[in-house]
Amino acid sequence: MTARQCASHHGRYVLCILSLLTACIDLACSTLPISRTAEPQVIVVRNRSGVDIATVALRDASRSPERAGRFGSLSPVPAGVSQSTVRPKDPPPFPADVTVEWIDSEGRTRSRDVNVSKALRSATGAAGEVLVFEIGPFEDVQVFVENAQRIADASADPGKALGGGPWLLLELNSAAVQLPAGERQPYLLFQRQEGRVTGYSGCNEFFGSYDLKGDALTFGTLGMTRRFCAGTAGDVEQAFLGVLSKVRGWRVERQMLLLMDGDQVLARLRQERRSAQQ
Repeated sequence: MTARQCASHHGRYVLCILSLLTACIDLACSTLPISRTAEPQVIVVRNRSGVDIATVALRDASRSPERAGRFGSLSPVPAGVSQSTVRPKDPPPFPADVTVEWIDSEGRTRSRDVNVSKALRSATGAAGEVLVFEIGPFEDVQVFVENAQRIADASADPGKALGGGPWLLLELNSAAVQLPAGERQPYLLFQRQEGRVTGYSGCNEFFGSYDLKGDALTFGTLGMTRRFCAGTAGDVEQAFLGVLSKVRGWRVERQMLLLMDGDQVLARLRQERRSAQQ
């Protein structure tokens, strides 16, 4: 399946990703030089800009537009959709900086330079890894490595990514959450079948409902135990509960759950994996 064929089936981009990965394996991607085995062989462009994009091109930012050859080009990329393309056999290494240039449905051209080196350092070379360029609502571009199966799960059942073990709270309003030694880490646990959420605020246990529709997420009124906590634990609880009341969206990025209000990240959480015996 070619990138052009993928682009022509907007609602089947997940199948395209998996097909392209299979094609990559058929092209003997595993025989790449050892220094480049971790580089993902599939490129994904995700459109979160809120408007349809007619075409997207990726090129080396260190070269002039006239001299820089494109190493990725996709069209169209409708709003809310991801499109993918596979790199050719034995491609040149990714450049450290990439220019992402796109034309929206109204004919306006936009471009952003992004550094891909940090994202590539997180690549492990595991099967199914893809390099994602995500175009945001403020003409911003994020780049990161993601697993194709996670994309497939999110597309088939958006809420599936929230399941599993509890999500441990790491950051609130861009500040690391730090509790005294011996204190439990605050967390969220989604009970998907019941539409319920339970958790620990840093001081008290809480429980309530949540509403999930695609990438929109809100929490209902929360009930909780009545333990009194002063100092850091009380401050964390107040901040955590305040954030939950403001959440309007979510996404999973780099294996982290981001709780959002519009484009603002309110909290970051990392999932605690449960063992098979639990």
